[in-house]
Amino acid sequence: MSDRAGGTTGLLLAAGAGTRMGMPKALVRDAGGRPWVTTAVDTLLAGGCDAVVVVLGASAREARPLVPDRPSVRTVVASAWAEGMGGVARGRARRRQGGRRGRRGGRVPRRPAGPAGRGGPACARRAG
Repeated sequence: MSDRAGGTTGLLLAAGAGTRMGMPKALVRDAGGRPWVTTAVDTLLAGGCDAVVVVLGASAREARPLVPDRPSVRTVVASAWAEGMGGVARGRARRRQGGRRGRRGGRVPRRPAGPAGRGGPACARRAG
């Protein structure tokens, strides 16, 4: 995702409830006590992203203080987090289209696969 100035923006999706983990992943800390969300933001910035947008949802009030407070990091709260990634993306697409569905009926392109076919935090540059 490119910002308006032509830089690269990383998107960190941390809105889920983490039901299999027993808590939202945005609240999880490593063995040393460091929040996963902080590690992920640092990884995106170290990987070449000029900015990072962190999407919170479940437990957003508790997770927001764990997001690094830096000028290059922005936090947004996804009100449709319970609908999953598709719900969050559809809501964002509708807002960008003035409340209408996107040109492809609200369908959102799939994330590129990462290692072992899994999507993950990544930076992407908009073509053209």
